[in-house]
Formats: sequence, C-alpha cells, structure tokens
Amino acid sequence: MKKFKLQTDSPADLEVRRLLEGMIRRALAAADPQEAVSRYIKDRKGSLFPSDAAPGAVTRGVTLISIGKAARAMAAAACELLGEQIQRGIVVEKSANSGIHLPGEIEVLQGGHPIPDERSLQAGRRIAELVRSSPPDSDFVVLISGGGSSLVTLLPEVVELTDYQVLNQLMLGSHLPIEQINTVRKHVDQFKGGGLLRLLGRRKSVSLILSDVVSGGLASVASGPTLADESTFLAAVDICRQHEIWEKLPAGICAHLISGVAGERQETLKPGDPLTEYSTAVEIGSLQHSLTAAAGAVGEMGWEADIRATALIGRVEEAARRISQDVEEIYATAHRHVFIYGGETTVNPGEACGLGGRNTHLALLLSGELERFPGVLVCTFATDGEDGNSPACGAVVTSDTRKKAGQLGILADAYLQRFDSYTFFHLLGDAVVTGVTGTNVNDLTFVILP
Repeated sequence: MKKFKLQTDSPADLEVRRLLEGMIRRALAAADPQEAVSRYIKDRKGSLFPSDAAPGAVTRGVTLISIGKAARAMAAAACELLGEQIQRGIVVEKSANSGIHLPGEIEVLQGGHPIPDERSLQAGRRIAELVRSSPPDSDFVVLISGGGSSLVTLLPEVVELTDYQVLNQLMLGSHLPIEQINTVRKHVDQFKGGGLLRLLGRRKSVSLILSDVVSGGLASVASGPTLADESTFLAAVDICRQHEIWEKLPAGICAHLISGVAGERQETLKPGDPLTEYSTAVEIGSLQHSLTAAAGAVGEMGWEADIRATALIGRVEEAARRISQDVEEIYATAHRHVFIYGGETTVNPGEACGLGGRNTHLALLLSGELERFPGVLVCTFATDGEDGNSPACGAVVTSDTRKKAGQLGILADAYLQRFDSYTFFHLLGDAVVTGVTGTNVNDLTFVILP
C-alpha cells in the first residue's frame, strides 16, 4: 500500500485529524492486497498446491489469473512468493499501473469500469484462450477483487456487447442490490457464476478473494467466476420485471434470458457439481477486516469506537437519515466517541452532469443534518480511492460546513440538485483525495463526536 496522506483542510483540531488519519490508514492497511496474498501464501510455506507427483516427475507449473481493481498488486505478491512455479498468466486491471512490476510471462490487460467495454470482452476471450492452451495438469491460482464483474466479460454469441452495456446501465441506475445485479449478470455473461471454473474443468485451482461485498458472500465478488451459484434464469427475469427494467431491455437480452428459462441455455454452475471438488476459494480480506482495524485505531487513542453498520446499503438519502438518527440518539451524552459504518449506498444523478459519487453526495446530504449537532464531524471514504466521476474518494463535513460555504457564496442545495458534490467540497478544501489505493473493500463512513 502506498504512503497515505489526508489531503483536506478539515479537521483543524489536531487530535481529531490524527484520529481520522489513523482510522483511514488502518482500514487501508487491513485491505492491502499484497499483504493479504502474501500472508495467505506464507502461512502455507510458499505452496498452494500439495504435490502428488512422483519423485523426479516434470511439473507443468502454475497458471495465474488475476482480475479486479487490486489485480496487479495481488498478482505481484503471488509472483514474488511462488516464483518459478508461475509459468504463465493474465492480469486484468482497471487502469495501467506501472508502479508495480510483474514478470514478463504475465500478460497485463485493462477492462472497462463500471460499464464493461470492448476491452472487457477481449480480456474474457484472452483468459479463455489461456485456459485452453494451458497443460491439462496445470494448477491455477485465481486472484479476485472488486470491479472484476465489469473488467472481464465473456458473452454468448447471441448477445451483443452494446446490449449488455445497456443492461448494466439500467441495473446500476435502478438501485438494484448488488446480489440481484449479479444474478442477472451471471445469466448473461458466461464468465460469471462459475463460468471460469467450467473453463478450468478438472484442473486444480485456488481462488484468493479480496471481498468488496456487503451481502451475498464470496460468490458476489466479481460475480463469482470460480464459485457455484444457486440462482436461476427465472430469478434473473423476475428481478428485471420487479424493478421495471424488463421492457427497456434490448430484445437480444430478453430472448437470451427467456430461452434460459425454457431450458435452452446452460444454467450457472450449481452447488454439488463435480467440478467444485477441484476448486478452493478463500476470503483473504474484506470490509469487516477494515472496520475492525479502524475501530482498533480509535481505541488506541483512548476514544470509544462503535461499529454501527457493516452493511450500510440502499439509497444514499436513506443512509443519511440513518446516520443522523444515530447521532441524535447519543449526541447529548457522547464524548470522544466514533461511529463506524461500512457498506455501499446507491445514488442516481439521472441526467445531471456534476462531479461526485455516492460518498461525496452522502457528505453533502449530511451537511444540513449536522447543523443540529455542533462539533460533530463526518468523513465518507471509498477504500479504492475513487468516488464516482470525481478525483476524490470522499469528503469531510462538519456542523459548520454550510455556514462556511455560505460565507463564500456557495449554496449547498444548488450543488445537491445538480449532483455536483465533489465541486462543492473541492471549493471548500474538504474533499478527501488519496489517489487510487490499489484495493477495494467498499466504503467507510466515520462519525466523530468529540
């Protein structure tokens, strides 16, 4: 994990600033992808696969596949520790990161995010080719982190990429829970829902997963390419109908799903399938790890930490109300107390063209609520260092934020209406900017009651 520095003017109180920096630093360290992979491999004395070959037999080595926002960092750790065992591999990341070196035998690709694009499709094809060309006795190390659902896709011939993009845009804009989004994705994209495991066949594989999900388990991370899936085509269709996007879907998507319901398409890989016996999946890092680490930093400074939610989900407006209510309950008696929330809210800007994401929008919504609670400070923070279409990962907001803005002639409600939350906090010097962190275990919100 690169050196972290909080680039925001708030808070001015040095103790509170040290507290906030400590929580963020600890949360990120707990989700460090290189550390997580290294720790797991070292615990197994540098070998993920017990050898069953006869003495002196020639081994075909290990093939590596790494996908997601932390793909390069996870791959680098595996390559360093496994060394010559890894003989070939592919890494699919969101954007090129030349700061982390990988061996020459590892092919590095980029994919589209948050909407899959032609690069995502090419990545899926290249992984399929790699698997098919690997020796039948090759073992596979599969490294999975958040963002993989968009970065890698493998569509059936009857589904056009443009249609799949429309499907993803509709789902993301309709506030569907991530497990429902993944149910639909798994029944359109052949890489997901155990699709990669099908490609691997009877080859042994170990999947090390850095989880960014708040519900749905490991099978929700990157839509579970190496895990069995219990959902069905019928469930995917029902989700689209319930959320009123079915009528808006391209005809090709609808036809594909309907043919699946009719049994004309292969279902996702189900629990109990013989192929699952050749695969192991392990969570090596998660939101819970980061929440616990942040709470530990609070305790070390003599403050009281309270993890209030490990799954703060739903509309960002609902999250703001929840946090405000929590503060109201304890405000009169609280002293040196921190509420900690983890999760992933949703925000739908519609046709608005402002800068920001769910974290800065949540902070801006809270700016009005906090006026009732002098002294309280809130920091919203995306662990991947990215929030929507802005260069920030979150913002710091206090009971004086709107007052300070008003003195500068900045009207908070106007920025709210045009979903321009990043610009608002940037003008105030209260946007939190870390740059891309190289990990992703979802969002954190810290509420500090001094």
